[in-house]
Amino acid sequence: MDQNRWTRAVAEQLSGHARVLNELDKRTQQHAKVINGLHAQLNNPGASYVTEVESLSKYNSIVVGVGYAGFFGLWAMVREQQPAAPQLHALAALFVAASLTAFVLWEVFTMWARTAEFAFARPGQSKQSVAWRIGHWINERQLAIWPWQFGFTLVTGLAGMGLLVWSMIRQVVQAFSA
Repeated sequence: MDQNRWTRAVAEQLSGHARVLNELDKRTQQHAKVINGLHAQLNNPGASYVTEVESLSKYNSIVVGVGYAGFFGLWAMVREQQPAAPQLHALAALFVAASLTAFVLWEVFTMWARTAEFAFARPGQSKQSVAWRIGHWINERQLAIWPWQFGFTLVTGLAGMGLLVWSMIRQVVQAFSA
């Protein structure tokens, strides 16, 4: 593969990842607006704390999204340069895809949990009461699930990245050995 074709392929991959990240950022901003609107409606002194937590969650989601996009961009580049190790690259991609799937499912669960209680609020119930129920319900479930989700996401993500880095190191060693 000549250098120009390879450069175009990498640029296309990165462009695709950039589009996905832009869409993720737009949706994150939309969700943040909805959440901030709900906090303003609650007129709760504790809402500023929740807004801070939401901001940190948004930042974390963006950082993790950039990490996944970076992995798949690097994976595409290394896969093109090392056609002799397809099983290794497929295994690395499988690990990171599993990690990404767990992360996305977690984000969907937390988004659903934060909006479901408002959707099913009882007539005549105060907004503060609904907010308290949301916080209590979410904390119970998230605290029970989070360690497993985090552990699985971390281990599979690091395993995939480790395989990819090992493959790159192997390529460098072979290049200098020849």
